[in-house]
Amino acid sequence: MEKEKEQKKDLHANKKLMLPEEYLRLLKGFEIKDICLTSSTYSIDKNKITENKQTDIDLHIEIEASFKLSETKKEAIFYAKNYLFGKIKNEDPKIIEIRTTFELFFSSSEEINNEFLNIYNDVSLPLNVVPYFREFVQNLTQRSGVRPIVLPLMKLPGKPIKKAVSSD
Repeated sequence: MEKEKEQKKDLHANKKLMLPEEYLRLLKGFEIKDICLTSSTYSIDKNKITENKQTDIDLHIEIEASFKLSETKKEAIFYAKNYLFGKIKNEDPKIIEIRTTFELFFSSSEEINNEFLNIYNDVSLPLNVVPYFREFVQNLTQRSGVRPIVLPLMKLPGKPIKKAVSSD
């Protein structure tokens, strides 16, 4: 067991990958300071949504994120672009389409780097941004005069985020 642990450390050292323990240590001092909705667009086919049960609508969600690390290496901004579209099962045209961009502002008690932020993007960012997107979608659909659409819970980190791109 100890030999496997050493091999894992060697692998991480050779590839300069962050160990999970190091990620968790840095994560303890990483705090969200603010989250802002910076843009949104939507289109809803009210008649089609009203005619069909929510279970007849296939919803697809994608999140694409990028980030920028400050010069001090103690602050970061994530730009999370959320995209939802829905179609009636076995039909082609989209009956709902919602796009948003959220900016999430973070600070850290220690210096962080792009490797930490890439891992954060894959593991933790979806769990932080999706509740805001879920609330936006539910509120928007209700205000549009259709049954509110409630997005499912994220049960596994990293889904459905696309790979982050550093905007350095």
